[in-house]
This record gives sequence, C-alpha cells and structure tokens, in this order.
Amino acid sequence: MISLLSFVFGDRPFTNPRPLARMRVQTLRTIALVVFALFFVSPAAAIRAVHPTGVNVRSNAPNTVFITFQGLEPNERAIEALWCGTVQPGVGAGSVTTSDPCVPNTLFGRLPLNFDRSRPTQGIGQKNFSDIMVIPASVVRRAVQEGIEGKNSDFFYVRRFTGGSGGDKWAVVTCRLGAGGARSPLSLIDVKVNFSGQADTTQLFVLRSGERLPRFSA
Repeated sequence: MISLLSFVFGDRPFTNPRPLARMRVQTLRTIALVVFALFFVSPAAAIRAVHPTGVNVRSNAPNTVFITFQGLEPNERAIEALWCGTVQPGVGAGSVTTSDPCVPNTLFGRLPLNFDRSRPTQGIGQKNFSDIMVIPASVVRRAVQEGIEGKNSDFFYVRRFTGGSGGDKWAVVTCRLGAGGARSPLSLIDVKVNFSGQADTTQLFVLRSGERLPRFSA
C-alpha cells in the first residue's frame, strides 16, 4: 500500500496531494490512449493487389476472365469499368492510381450494365472484390484493328472504385491479344461424347469393372 501511494504521489509529504494526483492520472490516461491508438486502431486499407494482373484474350471468340481486387476499404465500391488502348506512362499491369490512367481518345468501350457480374467478397481479414470480366466483341475487334494498323494490340481493363478515404482509385489489368492458343481462356459450351459401337448415343454407356473404354470421339 505504501509503495502504491509512493508511485501515485511520489516521495513528497502529503501536504496537498490532489493536484499531483490529478496530473498523474491525466498522464496515465494519455499513455493509455497512445497505446490503444498504436495497437488497436489500424489505418484504413486501400486496394493492395489485383489478381491476375494480366490476361490473354482470344481474338476469335468471347472472353470471360475472373479477376480479384484485394484489400478494399469497408465503404469502397466499384462504379465503372472500361477498356482503353493506352495508359499513362509509368502505369502498367496491376497498377492502382488516384486518377484516370487512360490516355484520352484511346477508349475502346465501357462495360454494359447487363454484363456486370461483379460482387464484393470477404477475404482473410480484408474486403475483396470479385469481378467476372466479359469482354465485348466490339472491344476485341478494336484491338485487332490496332494490330492490323501496326500498333500495339495490347489493351487495358480499368476498374474504378469510389468511397475510399483517399478518393477514387483506378486499378489496371493488361489484356494481351492472342490467337486462341493454350494460354488463352478456355470455355467449353457444349460437349458430346460418342463411343465406338454405341447404337444409341442418347442412352447411358455402361462399363463393367475391369473393362477398357472403347474408342470415342468428342
């Protein structure tokens, strides 16, 4: 008890301890607030990563790509999606900017509302944004035309976010035009398998244990 009083009031006589005690209580409160701010109040998050940062696009078929934007602030939301042929110097795949990165007069198109299949998702300790990018055929044709004219056929998907503490942000994904090879997105729409010797293709093919599959085509 004596040591506790010595900590609060010091070693001075108890002539008038109230002002000193009030000062020490205020000091302890200030220290507690600083500790709380350091350990329990974290700064607002921002878009920290985009995955993938670049995709391959087929020039002769529809393209659908799943993209995740990671680390959004609680009130941050997407409001716009567009494609452009050129971005400002220094901006590349996976970049997050505080201003529109698209070079004027290079806009290929905007995402139609009926094509928007995006939704917010919850990651591990952070808010994410899952986006299903459906590239319209008109945008792909514009990129093909750029390549025919000898220009760079790569173009950029730019997603705009608002509601964050630092103002609006734009996230960039590079779209590389390809010919539908192995590195391009694959979509199987309708597959029919026919086995050799199968009389009725509408019937279920039965295979006994130990038997080998006959020749088949798809």
